[in-house]
Amino acid sequence: MEDIVSVQRDRNNLLFVLKQEIIRPRELKLDEIEIILNYFRQNHTETIAAIEAQGIRKEEDRLYRAKLIVIVIPCILGGGVTYFLGDNGRNIGITSISLLGAIGLGFILSKIINLLYRRKS
Repeated sequence: MEDIVSVQRDRNNLLFVLKQEIIRPRELKLDEIEIILNYFRQNHTETIAAIEAQGIRKEEDRLYRAKLIVIVIPCILGGGVTYFLGDNGRNIGITSISLLGAIGLGFILSKIINLLYRRKS
């Protein structure tokens, strides 16, 4: 219980913000959500909406965009190079170089994104 920072309703779901992570139980029905929220309203009033859901959503969106950039762009570039220049994988040298380049590009993009987001914080 001491790890819970905030409890709130996020549209039709319940949102628990812990010290290290965010939990969104998906299988709860609306009446079960109300029972849980009523418990926290009665016993732990300091945790109800202590953190705005909009700020949490912005942080989650940032994380998903970063994952999209780091994973999708190298896959598209590596696949394109393999398909067009590597003769659809038949030319082993170009295929190997393009796949290693895609892995390296993913690593470089992740480092760049980490640096950019640290500067903004």
